[in-house]
Amino acid sequence: MTVDLPRASVQDVLNCSFSVWYPIFEKNSLKSVILNLTDDVLQYLRSDEFYLPTGANEAMDEMRRVNAESSDDEDHWSDEDADNDTTKKISFPEFEQQIKNVLNQYDAVFPKLNWSSPK
Repeated sequence: MTVDLPRASVQDVLNCSFSVWYPIFEKNSLKSVILNLTDDVLQYLRSDEFYLPTGANEAMDEMRRVNAESSDDEDHWSDEDADNDTTKKISFPEFEQQIKNVLNQYDAVFPKLNWSSPK
């Protein structure tokens, strides 16, 4: 038996966004923080090119240092890309600070992204 379901409207899809339903079901959900993306971050994510923001190199260096201290089987990564002066410099210091604040606020975190996409 086939059931014909009504076609989802634009509003139906928007209502499935985490930022819409979470406040309604907050008492029955995991504790969460919603970070709004600024226009410059959105433009970056929608662009055809993808470069790690400048702060990502520092985070990667710290991860390598911690891994080297805790593992005898250290992977040797090439720093060729990090040393390349032609690499496009991308930076979102305010958004990066928001992320760091949330990471420092909780013992463990995971990203919850919207399941739908406008395209």
